[in-house]
Amino acid sequence: MRSLAVVTACLGAPLLGLLPAWQAVEQVQSIPLRRGYYVASDTGCDEASRATVMLFKGDGFGLNCETVSIERLSPTRYRLNDRCSDDRGGEGTTDSSTVYEVSSDMAFTIRGDDGSAYSARFCRQQQMPEPFSTNDISDIVKAPAPTP
Repeated sequence: MRSLAVVTACLGAPLLGLLPAWQAVEQVQSIPLRRGYYVASDTGCDEASRATVMLFKGDGFGLNCETVSIERLSPTRYRLNDRCSDDRGGEGTTDSSTVYEVSSDMAFTIRGDDGSAYSARFCRQQQMPEPFSTNDISDIVKAPAPTP
């Protein structure tokens, strides 16, 4: 079920939790999460794999995605609108809109319109297996965070 939720979010399928059109949202530059690796909540940090890891870079997730906008829907809910390039060498891009429920600066949940959920929490890089433990992400984790 976890993989389905991640795939659904990455492909830009509509997600639950969007506000009605008449309700105002606030544009922000970031969501209040620590920069670094997030691992699926049901997976140990030392058991992380490409299928269970997301890299938060301050304004969004993933190295192949550019965050177009971030909207604060409520004090704990944020919609990230991304444009992602094909990481398999294709020339196309995919636009997606994903709502994150942020429970702390180290945890979030994505809920799919089919009722599925993907929850993840922050893992220290040293706790993770290769190649995550040795990837140089210092430019990502040490960069000043944009103000929300």
